[in-house]
Amino acid sequence: MLTKTVTAASLTDDVARLTLADVVGLEVGYTTRTAGVGHPFDGQHTITAVDTTELWIEYEKNHANIVEVDVTGLLEVLVTWADDADVVDFLGVEPASQSDEDYLALCVEAANSWVFERRRKSGYSDLPNAVPGSDVKLGTILYAGSLYRERGSVDSFASFQDMPTVAPVGTMGQILRLIGCNRPRVH
Repeated sequence: MLTKTVTAASLTDDVARLTLADVVGLEVGYTTRTAGVGHPFDGQHTITAVDTTELWIEYEKNHANIVEVDVTGLLEVLVTWADDADVVDFLGVEPASQSDEDYLALCVEAANSWVFERRRKSGYSDLPNAVPGSDVKLGTILYAGSLYRERGSVDSFASFQDMPTVAPVGTMGQILRLIGCNRPRVH
């Protein structure tokens, strides 16, 4: 996950501006989450402008004007390769409660981040808002679904007590193949 340090923030005419330590890798259209900057800047936003000279990004924010203040916060670019609906389709069931929905969202975000980071460490140069292919998307969905299904279990899919315990076979190997990791990268 791409993470940046926020050093200053301002809001003018419903446009928030965050000054960052650097803007390398940030692009218009990226979905970001800001934390530690303070109200009304913290939260999820979509970048509408990037200045590589003065090191700031902007996004729309409906709020009263705020003069620039020095802050210490964090901005992270969210990977949006799979979403909750993709994983619900894979699971074949809707979450039963708000708690389940929140957990599903957490699993999807974790899977997106993990697959993006795993591919980055394997030498791929992917964009966080554009899935590289249907194979990578499927691998991300499978991983998010696996995380969700493991809720409440010790080390794998939850199982019924009276049934023989059999470890799931092939799931992680299949996920790694789909996302292009643990094999030589072809140029």
